Amino acid sequence: MSGKNEAFETQKQAAQTFGIETLLEQEGSSLSAYEKEAILFARMVIAEPELLIVDEPQEESLLRLLIEHARSKGQTLIVATSNKEFVKLFPGLVALEDGHIVEMAGGFR
Repeated sequence: MSGKNEAFETQKQAAQTFGIETLLEQEGSSLSAYEKEAILFARMVIAEPELLIVDEPQEESLLRLLIEHARSKGQTLIVATSNKEFVKLFPGLVALEDGHIVEMAGGFR
């Protein structure tokens, strides 16, 4: 398989992971906030980095997909959020306040 075909397949798989196959040909200005976040997450995972960092995700369903993807690929996922519901999705927590650690829970010491 050529590099171009591999890249296309990787993009296609990322689009399928986040349910955005039908959005690939649409113009960005016509997309909803959910669709834009889905595209952002898909772009993040295409390169298969060891570390994924997400700042203030908005959609729990997409965050769950990203968590599942990161676990399946052995990637580290760091999420900065003020949404207490999202915090429950993770096995570990480091809480910061004014730049200082105020709480550590789960697998952290």
